[in-house]
Amino acid sequence: MKNVDVKIYDSVIPDSVRQEVWKYINKQKWYATWKVVRPYMTSYIPEEEGFMDDSHKIMSLRLPTMWMHRTCFASDESSLEKNHPVIWELWQRINLALGNKYTITGCPEDMALWPEDHQDWKAPSTQDTNLEQGWRVYTNGQLDESVKRSHGVHRDTVDETDDQTRTILYVANLEWYPTWFSEIVFYPDDPAGLTGDRQQFQGQHKLGQERGFKIGWADEGKIVSSVPGRIIDYDGRTLHTTRPAAIWSRDIRKTIAFRVRLKN
Repeated sequence: MKNVDVKIYDSVIPDSVRQEVWKYINKQKWYATWKVVRPYMTSYIPEEEGFMDDSHKIMSLRLPTMWMHRTCFASDESSLEKNHPVIWELWQRINLALGNKYTITGCPEDMALWPEDHQDWKAPSTQDTNLEQGWRVYTNGQLDESVKRSHGVHRDTVDETDDQTRTILYVANLEWYPTWFSEIVFYPDDPAGLTGDRQQFQGQHKLGQERGFKIGWADEGKIVSSVPGRIIDYDGRTLHTTRPAAIWSRDIRKTIAFRVRLKN
């Protein structure tokens, strides 16, 4: 994978659907894990708890870092349609706008956090027994700089020969501004090794991304802002990361991710 393959679509989802999706995801239980001496998981429902009302910043005094906040929805299309019809309607609209060429059968995301046996964190079985069980529809909540350090550069699809899987992100926030940050940065590969970056520096911080990827300079890639309602469609093999939100942002940046595969 050499070139950065990212497509952006704006003003696709009607305001009424955007508002419904925003309300829906904030009624769900979100999970987060603090990185302390012994990491542990916490959960909250945004609609019922003002998690951004400084309480998290008091907690963060111990060590200002958390993993990304998430709500898990589905491991395939059938479970999404059955259990989360609001997100299913969103997916139908997104897929139609992108040419109806995708199925939710891409590479699943690993949600194994503490405690590892947390029942709400286990992906439902897939209807297709040949499809690997795992989360393919979920939310990403990117916190501000006082709590969340930079996310490690990574690929969603580690197999660089798999050119059929993609990740589609929907920016769910109804309000966001350029100075609230939280941009997604896409990097080209560096097959010639000109930058000398093999994630060896990142590995020192034990971020679990010591994969030896040859990372090129971001100015040869692409920086994508978190525009409300934006759809971001990229090759799952593309190296990328997400910057923390600004400390003065009024909410965390919330996207809904769909791990998909091109139809045959």
